[in-house]
Amino acid sequence: MTTYSMLAPAAKAGFTQQCASSTTYTADAYGFITGIALADVGDLYKGGCIPLGQSGVRSTFSQTVDPSISNDNTQDFGIGSEWFNTTTGLMWRCQSAATGAAVWLPQVSSGVLVGRLIGANMNVTTDQAINMTGWTALNKFRLTKVTVKNASVSLTTAAGGIYTAVSKGGTAYVASGQAYSALTGATLALDLTIATTPGVTPLAAASQLYLALSTAQGSAATADVYLFGDAYV
Repeated sequence: MTTYSMLAPAAKAGFTQQCASSTTYTADAYGFITGIALADVGDLYKGGCIPLGQSGVRSTFSQTVDPSISNDNTQDFGIGSEWFNTTTGLMWRCQSAATGAAVWLPQVSSGVLVGRLIGANMNVTTDQAINMTGWTALNKFRLTKVTVKNASVSLTTAAGGIYTAVSKGGTAYVASGQAYSALTGATLALDLTIATTPGVTPLAAASQLYLALSTAQGSAATADVYLFGDAYV
C-alpha cells in the first residue's frame, strides 16, 4: 500500500500524534514520520506536520514491456515510481497511480546526447568512430545537432564531416567541406551544419557515426565533438 512521509513540527525528534483512525505516529531522531496512511495525512497536517510526499512507492527496473493503466496503486506504484523497459532502454515515470487509470510518461526529450568524441584528432583524415550512447543502442534516433568545442588550437585549416560509414561512406550528415575556422580557442563552441535530407531521417538503432576530416589542420590539434538528437521508441 502506498504511504506518505511528513516532517514533524520544527523537525522535533520523538514528536507523537494520534489520528482519528486511532493510529499513532512518532517522528524519528531526525523529525521524520514515515509510513503514513493517506487517511491520516490531513490530521497530521493540522497538527503542524509538513508533507514530504509518498514513501515506499514501488519502482521496477527489469521489465520487457511498457507500463499500462493497470500498473497502478494496487501494485504499490505511486507518483514518482519508475519503470525501466530493458527491451527499448526507455525509462517511464508515474504521473498518477489511480486504480485502473494509471498515467505513465516516457522519459524521452529532444536534444538528448546521442554520441560524443572527446579529444578528436583534427590533424588526420582517417575515420574516427564517435562513441554512441545507450539511447542509440536500443532505439531509433534522429540527429538534430552537432557541436564542436574545446579546440586545442585555432582550427584555421581543418574541414570535414560526419558519416554513417567508414571511408566517408554512407550518408554525410555533415558535409565534407564543413569548416572549423570559427573555433579560434578552447572557450568557443561551433554548431555544424546538418544536411537537410538526412537531418529529417531517423537512423536505425545501433547505428554508428564517424568523424572524417577531408582536410587536416596541418599541425597537432584536438577538439571535442558532441552529437544531440531525438530518440524514438
